[in-house]
Amino acid sequence: MTEFEAATVAYQTASLAMQQAQLWTTYVQAGVALLVGGAQCGLIAWGIRVMRDSNQSRDATLTALGDQSQVLADIGAALRDQSQVLADIGAALRDQGQSLRDQGQSLRDQSQALADVGAGIQELLRERRTPESA
Repeated sequence: MTEFEAATVAYQTASLAMQQAQLWTTYVQAGVALLVGGAQCGLIAWGIRVMRDSNQSRDATLTALGDQSQVLADIGAALRDQSQVLADIGAALRDQGQSLRDQGQSLRDQSQALADVGAGIQELLRERRTPESA
């Protein structure tokens, strides 16, 4: 083999080795790309799960708040009803108080009238006794 042939064979061997190295580099790059892509998919899946769990938690919280809001509205309605009942009772008590004051005044008037009648009777009795003595 001549030097030219030997150089050509050496060049071809070097070229083949370089192509194989490039092929291995491509395989390594593809493997790294697969690893990075898999890691990215895992992170995305984890993020989606976290967001879904957060949404479910938020929905449960909103449902609980809605239920509590309804309970508070029912309590408020019951308190308004009780307040009205108490207002009606207060009005009835004021009416009864006024009625009792009126009855008290009537009894005082009757007592005064009876006292006046008693005084009149005593006056008549004194007058009857007085003319006999005179």
